[in-house]
Formats: sequence, structure tokens, C-alpha cells
Amino acid sequence: MNILVLGRKKSHEAYTNEDINIFATLAHQSQAAVQNARLYDEAITRKRELETINLELERANQKLQETQTRLVLAQKKAVLDGIAMAMGHEINNPLAILLARIEKIQKEDIRELKQMIFESWKLGKDESDIALNFKEIFKRIEDKSQTVYSYARRIEIAVKTLTDLQKEKCEEMGHLNFRLLWKQCLESIGFSPDEDSGGRPCRIEDKITPDLIIKGHLGQLIQVFTNLIKNAYEAIQPGKEGRIWISARKDKENSAMARIEFSDNGHGIHPSIKDRIWEQDFSTKANGTQRDARGQGLYICKNIIESIHQGQIAVKDAKQEGTIFVIKLPLGEKMC
Repeated sequence: MNILVLGRKKSHEAYTNEDINIFATLAHQSQAAVQNARLYDEAITRKRELETINLELERANQKLQETQTRLVLAQKKAVLDGIAMAMGHEINNPLAILLARIEKIQKEDIRELKQMIFESWKLGKDESDIALNFKEIFKRIEDKSQTVYSYARRIEIAVKTLTDLQKEKCEEMGHLNFRLLWKQCLESIGFSPDEDSGGRPCRIEDKITPDLIIKGHLGQLIQVFTNLIKNAYEAIQPGKEGRIWISARKDKENSAMARIEFSDNGHGIHPSIKDRIWEQDFSTKANGTQRDARGQGLYICKNIIESIHQGQIAVKDAKQEGTIFVIKLPLGEKMC
């Protein structure tokens, strides 16, 4: 630690044992002093190093917060872009037909009606012929006006669905645009098509009939489909790319209902428990052998679809793998 060197005494006398004991004590004390000095130097050095590390951590944390903020903004933008695209699709289709019908009324029917009135007055045609011609033109105007109203109503429903999504309004039964409802389900659960969510690759595909309008509670139906998405995601086997697919169209067997098929490529539901998955508190997740709905999910889904919406939900046998749910819901607007 340190060395105490004794030189010659000024008196040239020899060191006594008492002198040696005193110097030994001084040596031990100086050792402690030097040790303290080194520890102090090390403490100062460590303090400076910690200050440097803290400064670097603060900078890294600031960068992380900025990155997270940009990520949140990017995710919100992606969600808004998806909803905007769906909204544009749901509005543009009926709007194009609406504008075409209005143009025909203005350029053809009304013009023909004016011309007929003028010619009838000028030429003095028989009143019965005039009435017949007027009746035909008015019928065409009435039919086209009804089409205009129908498609304008679809635009109104699409806008209202989006507005209700923003307000989280779900206490009333109303007309809902299914494509916008489905987009909201994906947003609620944090999924996007072809997204690697939570470390599990999962691709989501949909085939939804344009302008499909159903009647129901917005919040409750979102709860049903988000629950099905979660169940399908949890059924993905390790190391396998998951696939969730949904189709929605008018039911061929019942023109008053919409038919929605929700399928996945998970490990499926064992036939022995197929009839029990709708029971309250039934769960098989504890042993990890089969998929369930946490004992409540599918029970609630069945109650929402069948008791509240007067629809149907059932499990359809998959040909190869996974599970297929078939849901039938009442149509809201008469499809043109």
C-alpha cells in the first residue's frame, strides 16, 4: 500500500524499540490515509462515470420517447388511412351510381318532359296520349329517384357508422356498415393485414361485399369479432404463420340476413368439446391442449348474436385445419 522509509537520525543515535513502535503506528495510519485517498479518487472517478452514463441514458431515453411518439403517430396514421380507404370505398360506389341517376333525370327525363309539354301544347295532342306519356316519364323519374334515395341512405349509414366509432356509441340498435365495423375491430385489437403482431406472424384477409349494411349494436358486435380474432390468434401453433380470414355477404338461404364466415388455420376445436364451447365457464386452456374462449368469450358471443341480435352463430367443420365460425345477422338496409 505504501512504504515509510526511515533515514539517519540527526543525533546519529540508533533507533530504540520505542521509536520503532511509534513509526510502526505512523506507518499503519499513513496506510489508512493513503487507502482513503485512493477510495476518494475512485469515488470521484465513479461519480464522473455515472454522470456520463446518466447523461447518455437521458439522451437515449429522449430518443426512445421520440421514436415511440413517431411510432404511435405512424400507427394512428395507418389506422386512419385504412379507415379512410374503407370509407372512400363505401361512399364512392353508391355516390357514382347516385350521380349517374341524377344526371339521367336532369339530362333525359326532365328535358323529355319539358319537350313533351311544349309539343303537346303546340300540336294540340289528345289528352289521353299526353297522360300516358306523362305517366311513363314520371314512372322513370320515380324509379331513378328511389335509387338515388337508396344510395344516398347508404352514404348516410357509412358516415354515421364512422361517427359512432369515434364516439364509441353502442347503446342503440342501428344500421351499420360492416366493412367499417370490421376495420374498427382490427384497430381495437391492434392488428393489421400481413402484420407480425407480438412476435407471431399472422395474416388477416377479408372479402366483404361492398355496401353490406347490417342491423345491430356497434359496441357489442365489435366485442364479438375482437373476441374471435383473439381466439384465432392464440390458436396459432409455434413456428407457423397464422391466417385469419373473414367473408361477409348476403345470405343465399335467407335474403333478410347477412352471412359472415370467420376462419383461421389454428389447431381447431376437438369434436369432443365442440358442443361445450358455448357453455359459461367452460375452459380447456389450463391444460393447454385445446383452444377455448377463456370460459366466457364464446358464451357472451352467442348471447350477443342470438339473444340480442336475433341472429345465429355456429361452428362449421373445417376440411383440413383450423376453425370456421358461421354468423348470421339481420340486414339493415335492403340491398339494391
